[in-house]
Amino acid sequence: MQKVGFFRSIQLKFIIIYILLLLVAMQVIGSYFVRSIEEELLDNFYSSVDDRVDLLKYNLEQAFSRERDEDSGELTLEQEVQRIVNEIDTTTISSLQVINSQSQVIGTNDYLNRHIIGKRTTLDIIEDSLRHGSPSTFVAVHQQTEERLYVKSEPIFNEEEDVVGAIYVETSLEGVYSQLQNINSIFLRGSILAITISAILGVFVA
Repeated sequence: MQKVGFFRSIQLKFIIIYILLLLVAMQVIGSYFVRSIEEELLDNFYSSVDDRVDLLKYNLEQAFSRERDEDSGELTLEQEVQRIVNEIDTTTISSLQVINSQSQVIGTNDYLNRHIIGKRTTLDIIEDSLRHGSPSTFVAVHQQTEERLYVKSEPIFNEEEDVVGAIYVETSLEGVYSQLQNINSIFLRGSILAITISAILGVFVA
């Protein structure tokens, strides 16, 4: 009886099918895992930024609603807004602007762009918040650095619930995607190790 070589034997076919099934399973699990992790990381990041914006909004609404006596020597609205903005952690919010109801920038945390204070803004997302009194968010890509940004505009109300200004925030998403990339690398290495061990065990089982 002629002996069948290993590369033409049923054992090899069994091992190949076994490995292919593992690859399909890993691909399905990996796709679901990566998508779930990405959604979870982004949701947590958005919630963190939104919480900071809500706290900032509260402090700014107090500043906008406060009655001021010019002869008392207290801070003007612009000075108080800038003081509040200076206390914001720039590691979380990279760019912040406070705009009044006339679409003029009255405060920013960007020291390199302090010249925009007193100038009118023409950003549609800010105009929408001032006009409709509703927050707006979107994800954009910086044209020069190609950095992914989370952009948010939040209206500011006075005690009469009138829109008196808006908060404009830009914050980088690169940290989230860098963390996601690290998780993907760990998952990929683990998957390769699992498939390798399973293939070796498949050889012995065959």
